[in-house]
Amino acid sequence: MRVEKASAGLSPDVEYQIVLRSIPTAIDPPTIFLTSPIDGELYCHSEPVPLKAQAKDPDGLIESVEFLADGFPASPLTREPYAADWRPPNPGEYVIQARALDRQGLTTLSEPARIRVVPMDECQVGPLQLSSNRRHFVDQHGRPFLWTGDTQWPLFSGFTAAEAIQILRNRRAKGHNAIQVMAIWPGWDEGSPPAPYPSGQPNRSGQFPLIQADAARPNDRYWDAVEPILEVANRLGMVIAWVLISGHDYVSPNTCQGGPGTQIVNENNARQFGRYFGRRFADRPNIVWVLGGDALLCGKASVYREIYAGLREGGATQPVIFHPSQDWPRYGGTTVDPRWNPWGPKEDVLAAWTIQTGVHVDAIVPLTREAYAATPNKPVIVMEGAYERSVHDSDKVSSPVSAWMVRQQAWLTLLSGGFFTYGHDLLWRRAPGWQAALDDPGAEQTGLTRAVLARLDWPNLEPHAELLVAAYVPGLVPAVASRSRDGTWAMVYLPQPGAVTLDLSQLNSASIGARWVDPRNGLSLPAGSFSNREVAFFGVPPGWEDALLVLQPSGAERARQSGSARRPQGGTR
Repeated sequence: MRVEKASAGLSPDVEYQIVLRSIPTAIDPPTIFLTSPIDGELYCHSEPVPLKAQAKDPDGLIESVEFLADGFPASPLTREPYAADWRPPNPGEYVIQARALDRQGLTTLSEPARIRVVPMDECQVGPLQLSSNRRHFVDQHGRPFLWTGDTQWPLFSGFTAAEAIQILRNRRAKGHNAIQVMAIWPGWDEGSPPAPYPSGQPNRSGQFPLIQADAARPNDRYWDAVEPILEVANRLGMVIAWVLISGHDYVSPNTCQGGPGTQIVNENNARQFGRYFGRRFADRPNIVWVLGGDALLCGKASVYREIYAGLREGGATQPVIFHPSQDWPRYGGTTVDPRWNPWGPKEDVLAAWTIQTGVHVDAIVPLTREAYAATPNKPVIVMEGAYERSVHDSDKVSSPVSAWMVRQQAWLTLLSGGFFTYGHDLLWRRAPGWQAALDDPGAEQTGLTRAVLARLDWPNLEPHAELLVAAYVPGLVPAVASRSRDGTWAMVYLPQPGAVTLDLSQLNSASIGARWVDPRNGLSLPAGSFSNREVAFFGVPPGWEDALLVLQPSGAERARQSGSARRPQGGTR
């Protein structure tokens, strides 16, 4: 601020900076955000509904959190972490809330999550289809499916069935709904013999996925053990993004970017290989088939086309996508580029544009925007970024990768028009300590993206850089902005402490309410009321690592809480 006239002891020759801070008082009530269940979600009656909340008090003293179902207690009072499982007495619709109590006796009730509990024979998810505008997937009921991925490459082979199911339930409780698995995994797990195995890693019962490394002879006993895992995932409402084989090791090894393995899937057996899986798993609705497997094509496009043809001949109708490699060491890889697309960039065979950025966090925004702008329209999925706790010798990423950097990747992807997939360094290779790593903060906070967006009309969100007049954010990655297609609301993500100037005339609402959302926990702070005739300046709240700014018509939140507003259509499976 510059003073134009000397007054109150201020000099016009000196620049002053005004910092506004809210000072908590003993009478301030707590804040609370219900992270699970997710608003608009379906749950299977045979499975418990995970209840989770984040709560904070201005003086830091939360006494307890209680969960309510239709206004009645659904769990005992809990202390941090605020979590419980609830078994609904019957199928039906329920309204779930969480109530925080502080040590001054003040309480706050969370926004409600309206969920539907369905009988076991109705709780499948999928097969996924493209939405009418082809920007996202929808489930078998036509409900928007906000792809929130997690990476568990050796789920079928590196873990026991009980461990695999533990992982699925853990991820479901955190908000993840799509799990990436590599069905024929080369065996890069910690403690395994030197990879790759000649015919894929055996499961914990000693069964190999292929008989004598013959892609035309899948081992039924191995795939029998996969069936119960798929069934639990289905009951949990989770999609399995099933990478059929590591192309890096078994389709194009020792080539332009291949691994040290042996080619076991080739033009002669690829169709028979695909036909087996198409025939055996055609009735599993919660599969998305994935070709590639961390691979450049390296002249093997015809092999992947043959696998695809075999899947379809076998009866598989589920979507098919491709898992690209990154263009190490330069940049990320994307199926918009013909080097990673067996049908070329103008095809309409694959159900999504997919990306791997690895350590190249600075590639997320440009590659996601490029794919969002590609023709034809498709969902855009970042299948691999920088994994939490991974260590890299790169100036593109902090090392080890923190939860903060994981959040950055997720929100940069989402507000650039895509969907994000999380990964953890200890889990993809089943390293010692993987059980504790299941609860590392990055997994919780990427799953939290669904809980935040489910309360907004996220299917109509699209990138809108015109909202940003200026951004004052240091570092490699930029602030990003999105706006609803009808111009009624918008979101801005600042990946680290800084500020933005926004052109509010980009919004149609004459009166705009702004609030900050902390990406670490979903809790909100008011950021003021504005007119859409303003150019407004917003600074990240003190002490925050990064921030979301949500701009909505004034009063929309109050109207929705009182039930007078139309229910948002962003509820997701």
